[in-house]
Amino acid sequence: MLPAFMSVFTFYFSLYAKPWKAKDPKSKYHIGIGAFNLVKSEVYWKIGMHEKIKMRPDDDVKLGKLIKTNGYKQDLLFGNELLSVKWYSSLKQLFNGLLKNSLTPFNYNMPLTLLSLIPQFLLNVFPFIALFFTSGFTQLFYTLTVIWIMILYQGSLKISGSKKWHALLFPVNSFIFIIIQLRSIIYALKNDGLDWRGTHYSLRELKSNKF
Repeated sequence: MLPAFMSVFTFYFSLYAKPWKAKDPKSKYHIGIGAFNLVKSEVYWKIGMHEKIKMRPDDDVKLGKLIKTNGYKQDLLFGNELLSVKWYSSLKQLFNGLLKNSLTPFNYNMPLTLLSLIPQFLLNVFPFIALFFTSGFTQLFYTLTVIWIMILYQGSLKISGSKKWHALLFPVNSFIFIIIQLRSIIYALKNDGLDWRGTHYSLRELKSNKF
Protein backbone atom coordinates (compact mmCIF):
# COMPACT_ATOMS: atom_id res chain seq x y z
CA MET A 1 0.00 0.00 0.00
CA LEU A 2 2.84 2.41 0.83
CA PRO A 3 4.52 2.23 -2.62
CA ALA A 4 1.13 2.83 -4.23
CA PHE A 5 0.50 5.82 -1.98
CA MET A 6 3.97 7.19 -2.73
CA SER A 7 3.15 7.27 -6.43
CA VAL A 8 -0.01 9.28 -5.66
CA PHE A 9 1.95 11.65 -3.44
CA THR A 10 4.54 12.09 -6.21
CA PHE A 11 1.71 12.79 -8.66
CA TYR A 12 0.17 15.50 -6.47
CA PHE A 13 3.52 17.01 -5.53
CA SER A 14 4.50 17.25 -9.19
CA LEU A 15 1.25 19.04 -10.05
CA TYR A 16 1.83 21.44 -7.15
CA ALA A 17 5.57 22.10 -7.51
CA LYS A 18 6.01 21.59 -11.27
CA PRO A 19 9.63 20.44 -10.76
CA TRP A 20 10.34 20.41 -14.50
CA LYS A 21 10.20 24.24 -14.39
CA ALA A 22 12.75 24.57 -11.57
CA LYS A 23 15.71 24.95 -13.93
CA ASP A 24 14.02 27.79 -15.84
CA PRO A 25 15.39 31.06 -14.39
CA LYS A 26 12.27 32.90 -15.60
CA SER A 27 9.92 30.58 -13.75
CA LYS A 28 8.83 31.10 -10.15
CA TYR A 29 8.71 27.34 -9.54
CA HIS A 30 11.40 25.75 -7.40
CA ILE A 31 12.22 22.32 -6.04
CA GLY A 32 13.64 20.69 -2.94
CA ILE A 33 13.22 17.11 -1.77
CA GLY A 34 14.21 16.17 1.77
CA ALA A 35 17.35 14.10 2.09
CA PHE A 36 18.22 14.57 -1.59
CA ASN A 37 18.93 18.30 -1.63
CA LEU A 38 22.45 18.95 -2.89
CA VAL A 39 23.61 22.54 -2.34
CA LYS A 40 27.03 24.16 -2.66
CA SER A 41 28.24 25.34 0.74
CA GLU A 42 28.98 28.87 -0.49
CA VAL A 43 25.44 29.18 -1.83
CA TYR A 44 23.98 27.90 1.43
CA TRP A 45 25.91 30.51 3.42
CA LYS A 46 25.01 33.34 1.05
CA ILE A 47 21.26 32.67 1.20
CA GLY A 48 21.34 32.87 4.99
CA MET A 49 21.20 29.13 5.61
CA HIS A 50 17.91 28.05 7.24
CA GLU A 51 17.25 31.30 9.08
CA LYS A 52 14.27 32.36 6.95
CA ILE A 53 12.69 28.90 6.90
CA LYS A 54 13.53 27.53 10.34
CA MET A 55 9.82 27.29 11.27
CA ARG A 56 8.80 25.61 8.04
CA PRO A 57 8.02 21.86 8.13
CA ASP A 58 8.45 21.98 4.36
CA ASP A 59 11.92 23.48 4.70
CA ASP A 60 13.28 21.14 2.02
CA VAL A 61 11.02 22.74 -0.61
CA LYS A 62 11.51 26.23 0.76
CA LEU A 63 15.28 25.77 0.66
CA GLY A 64 14.81 25.40 -3.08
CA LYS A 65 12.81 28.63 -3.10
CA LEU A 66 15.56 30.43 -1.18
CA ILE A 67 18.10 29.31 -3.75
CA LYS A 68 15.90 30.32 -6.69
CA THR A 69 14.85 33.73 -5.32
CA ASN A 70 18.48 34.60 -4.61
CA GLY A 71 19.34 34.12 -8.26
CA TYR A 72 21.08 30.76 -8.13
CA LYS A 73 20.46 27.92 -10.57
CA GLN A 74 18.49 24.76 -9.88
CA ASP A 75 18.03 21.44 -11.59
CA LEU A 76 16.39 18.12 -10.87
CA LEU A 77 17.82 14.64 -11.34
CA PHE A 78 15.76 11.46 -11.21
CA GLY A 79 18.21 9.16 -9.43
CA ASN A 80 16.00 6.16 -8.68
CA GLU A 81 18.82 3.73 -9.41
CA LEU A 82 21.47 5.77 -7.59
CA LEU A 83 20.03 6.72 -4.19
CA SER A 84 17.12 5.69 -2.02
CA VAL A 85 15.74 6.23 1.46
CA LYS A 86 12.77 4.69 3.29
CA TRP A 87 10.27 7.44 3.90
CA TYR A 88 7.85 5.63 6.22
CA SER A 89 7.57 2.00 7.28
CA SER A 90 3.81 1.84 7.88
CA LEU A 91 0.56 3.66 7.19
CA LYS A 92 0.50 4.77 10.83
CA GLN A 93 3.89 6.46 10.44
CA LEU A 94 2.69 7.99 7.20
CA PHE A 95 -0.44 9.44 8.82
CA ASN A 96 1.53 10.89 11.73
CA GLY A 97 4.42 12.13 9.62
CA LEU A 98 2.26 14.02 7.15
CA LEU A 99 0.45 15.85 9.94
CA LYS A 100 3.17 18.48 9.83
CA ASN A 101 3.21 18.89 6.05
CA SER A 102 -0.40 18.89 4.90
CA LEU A 103 -1.20 22.46 5.94
CA THR A 104 1.88 24.19 4.52
CA PRO A 105 0.74 24.74 0.91
CA PHE A 106 -1.85 27.27 2.13
CA ASN A 107 0.25 28.55 5.06
CA TYR A 108 -2.12 27.11 7.70
CA ASN A 109 -5.17 28.86 6.27
CA MET A 110 -7.73 26.33 7.50
CA PRO A 111 -10.77 27.47 5.45
CA LEU A 112 -8.71 27.53 2.26
CA THR A 113 -7.18 24.14 2.99
CA LEU A 114 -10.62 22.69 3.73
CA LEU A 115 -12.01 24.21 0.55
CA SER A 116 -9.21 22.63 -1.49
CA LEU A 117 -10.41 19.17 -0.48
CA ILE A 118 -13.58 19.60 -2.55
CA PRO A 119 -11.90 19.80 -5.99
CA GLN A 120 -9.51 17.06 -4.90
CA PHE A 121 -12.43 14.74 -4.27
CA LEU A 122 -14.38 15.78 -7.36
CA LEU A 123 -11.39 15.41 -9.70
CA ASN A 124 -9.51 12.43 -8.26
CA VAL A 125 -12.07 10.25 -6.47
CA PHE A 126 -15.60 10.96 -7.69
CA PRO A 127 -15.03 10.08 -11.41
CA PHE A 128 -14.12 6.51 -10.38
CA ILE A 129 -17.29 6.23 -8.31
CA ALA A 130 -19.48 7.84 -10.97
CA LEU A 131 -18.53 5.15 -13.47
CA PHE A 132 -20.79 2.71 -11.63
CA PHE A 133 -23.75 5.04 -11.04
CA THR A 134 -24.14 6.83 -14.37
CA SER A 135 -25.08 5.89 -17.90
CA GLY A 136 -25.07 7.20 -21.44
CA PHE A 137 -23.10 10.35 -22.21
CA THR A 138 -22.44 11.05 -18.53
CA GLN A 139 -20.82 7.66 -18.05
CA LEU A 140 -18.80 8.18 -21.23
CA PHE A 141 -17.58 11.52 -19.88
CA TYR A 142 -16.41 9.97 -16.61
CA THR A 143 -14.85 7.04 -18.48
CA LEU A 144 -12.76 9.43 -20.59
CA THR A 145 -11.87 11.38 -17.43
CA VAL A 146 -10.63 8.24 -15.69
CA ILE A 147 -8.62 7.22 -18.77
CA TRP A 148 -7.02 10.67 -18.92
CA ILE A 149 -6.12 10.52 -15.21
CA MET A 150 -4.56 7.08 -15.67
CA ILE A 151 -2.49 8.33 -18.63
CA LEU A 152 -1.17 11.25 -16.60
CA TYR A 153 -0.57 8.96 -13.63
CA GLN A 154 1.72 6.59 -15.53
CA GLY A 155 4.65 8.99 -15.28
CA SER A 156 4.31 9.12 -11.50
CA LEU A 157 4.22 5.33 -11.29
CA LYS A 158 7.46 5.12 -13.26
CA ILE A 159 9.24 7.77 -11.21
CA SER A 160 8.22 6.27 -7.85
CA GLY A 161 9.10 2.76 -8.98
CA SER A 162 5.57 1.48 -8.37
CA LYS A 163 3.98 -1.37 -10.25
CA LYS A 164 1.50 -0.66 -13.04
CA TRP A 165 -1.38 -2.34 -11.22
CA HIS A 166 -1.00 0.25 -8.44
CA ALA A 167 -2.90 2.56 -10.77
CA LEU A 168 -6.05 0.70 -9.68
CA LEU A 169 -5.50 2.07 -6.17
CA PHE A 170 -5.35 5.70 -7.33
CA PRO A 171 -8.84 6.70 -6.12
CA VAL A 172 -8.31 4.86 -2.80
CA ASN A 173 -4.99 6.56 -2.12
CA SER A 174 -6.38 9.89 -3.28
CA PHE A 175 -9.13 9.52 -0.69
CA ILE A 176 -6.56 8.59 1.96
CA PHE A 177 -4.64 11.75 1.09
CA ILE A 178 -7.80 13.81 1.63
CA ILE A 179 -8.37 12.09 5.00
CA ILE A 180 -4.79 12.91 6.03
CA GLN A 181 -5.32 16.58 5.20
CA LEU A 182 -8.66 16.66 7.02
CA ARG A 183 -7.06 14.99 10.04
CA SER A 184 -4.29 17.61 10.00
CA ILE A 185 -6.84 20.42 10.08
CA ILE A 186 -8.74 18.88 13.00
CA TYR A 187 -5.53 18.11 14.91
CA ALA A 188 -4.08 21.60 14.42
CA LEU A 189 -7.28 23.35 15.53
CA LYS A 190 -7.84 21.04 18.47
CA ASN A 191 -4.26 21.34 19.75
CA ASP A 192 -3.55 24.89 18.58
CA GLY A 193 -0.65 23.73 16.48
CA LEU A 194 1.34 20.66 15.54
CA ASP A 195 3.81 18.33 17.25
CA TRP A 196 7.01 17.09 15.71
CA ARG A 197 9.72 15.01 17.38
CA GLY A 198 8.56 15.86 20.87
CA THR A 199 8.15 19.61 20.33
CA HIS A 200 4.86 21.49 20.05
CA TYR A 201 4.65 24.36 17.58
CA SER A 202 1.69 26.73 17.96
CA LEU A 203 -0.31 27.91 14.97
CA ARG A 204 0.82 31.45 15.71
CA GLU A 205 4.45 30.40 15.42
CA LEU A 206 3.84 28.40 12.27
CA LYS A 207 1.80 31.13 10.58
CA SER A 208 4.48 33.71 11.34
CA ASN A 209 6.75 32.26 8.65
CA LYS A 210 4.99 32.56 5.30
CA PHE A 211 8.07 32.48 3.10
